[in-house]
Amino acid sequence: MRWLALVLVLVSIAIYYLPDFVGPSGGMANVASGSLPRVASLKSPGPADSGVGPGAPADESEMSCARLGWIETAERARSLVDSQPLAEEAGFRIEEVERELAPLHWVLIPPQPEAVALSQFRDIQRQGIDSYLVTEGENRNAISLGLFESRESAISVLEEKNVRILMRYWSTSPEIR
Repeated sequence: MRWLALVLVLVSIAIYYLPDFVGPSGGMANVASGSLPRVASLKSPGPADSGVGPGAPADESEMSCARLGWIETAERARSLVDSQPLAEEAGFRIEEVERELAPLHWVLIPPQPEAVALSQFRDIQRQGIDSYLVTEGENRNAISLGLFESRESAISVLEEKNVRILMRYWSTSPEIR
């Protein structure tokens, strides 16, 4: 029994020190030692030769495009991009694009004194009608029943609600306020 215990201890010691005598076994030794391969030496699983080396700038055909909207000014967009950590390396290009938006039809109960508007607003809400109280601007204390792209949709809401309502055109373009 003593011999068996001695043999097991010797085998355990041999297994423990064996890698030092034999040498590292490929990639596992690098991971175990804490040294990983450099990012530049890694190969992508894509096509063998894409014509672009690591770190080389992409040509026009490989650039991607993303469009963000509703940023007030081009200067504001530039300040947002400049605040990003890798913005310079990414090569962002800011282009201001204006496009004409179709006017929206605003279904609106005309402005009234505040107490009357609040009372009517609560009554409309109790009926389950989706509505909003306008709290500022020239239509303060008016009740909005929504914005609609088509005149027909706005008229159908008017007929459905059976409420005396003023319809106005509201444009989403920045020139018209």
